[in-house]
Amino acid sequence: MIKENICSYHNDIMVLVKKIKKSKLYVINDNYNQVTLPPEVIQWVDEIIEKTKLAKTAGIHMENRLQVYRNGMESMGFVRKKRKKYSKKVNDNQK
Repeated sequence: MIKENICSYHNDIMVLVKKIKKSKLYVINDNYNQVTLPPEVIQWVDEIIEKTKLAKTAGIHMENRLQVYRNGMESMGFVRKKRKKYSKKVNDNQK
């Protein structure tokens, strides 16, 4: 089971995209010049960062709503029983 929340994945995406933005491309030509990313790529990277920030905010709101829902269900007496994903199949085969 994955123990991380959605926000950690958004943070990972933003870190990787920022690394791309800061990176330099080396073009092998006559002078072995170092060039930066094309302007279009930098614009795309900026758009990815903005979309990731929006997704992170939406993920935070979703997790908060789910927590309220879970607390409400548990306050009504429902208990969440955790089981391993394949334990039911194993138990059914043993019968």
